[in-house]
Amino acid sequence: MIHRKQLQEPQLSTLRDAQYWRTRAKEARAQAEQMSSAEDKRELLGIAEAYERLATLAAGKKILKK
Repeated sequence: MIHRKQLQEPQLSTLRDAQYWRTRAKEARAQAEQMSSAEDKRELLGIAEAYERLATLAAGKKILKK
């Protein structure tokens, strides 16, 4: 687990950058499209969804559970 004290300011600003996480989500989805294994594709789409949740948190919005 990473503690706040261990993070430097540039890292903290990235954690708070919603666009950064949305870009990561888009990249994960693009990778998923390249996968031939359904399991690998599902895993990457799950990662993309997690990145979207991080983007929502970074934007300061409330996350509604499905």
